[in-house]
Amino acid sequence: MSDTKEVYRTAEVMLSESGANLLETSLFSDVTVNCGDRTWKLHKAITCSRCPYFNKAFNGHFKEAATGDLTIKEQIPEYVDQAIRYLYTGKAPEDTLESWPIDLFKVADFLQIKSLERQSIETIKTRLREVMGFLADIHNKPKEAQMEKAFPDFIYLARTAYGADSASYYRLRDISKRFFAQIKQHIINDD
Repeated sequence: MSDTKEVYRTAEVMLSESGANLLETSLFSDVTVNCGDRTWKLHKAITCSRCPYFNKAFNGHFKEAATGDLTIKEQIPEYVDQAIRYLYTGKAPEDTLESWPIDLFKVADFLQIKSLERQSIETIKTRLREVMGFLADIHNKPKEAQMEKAFPDFIYLARTAYGADSASYYRLRDISKRFFAQIKQHIINDD
């Protein structure tokens, strides 16, 4: 562990950096989380206080509460790692948020991390606004090439939004419907 006498600029920096350090070193860890080929040695005090899913698993009437060992299935280990890092640092991964965070949203929903869900949703909205801007300029470029670039992400969003019954996914459905309505209007106006 780094020198505890380190002077941090702000409380936010202190919490983020010391949280990252705890995660990296596993110092004082008391629970283990597994997903795919990944294993994390975590801290109940951090994970359970910040994540309802972990709180229920490690403090409920489940075998994980007795063993301190939890296996997460049906999630992508890379995004579970990003969600765990978010719990420890309070920071969402910039590279994921700058791209297309649907899979991060799915993990945040699964783990019930509402603030990370909201950040993912806001980024998805931003990306769709960018697509609309991209399509607004479509008359200057061949339509087919533009559509190929713009729509794979939207199709993945729609498949994800309508592929689950969680209430959180209703927000993705609303975003998909609004985007589709805007595209439809754009096509009508373009003709």
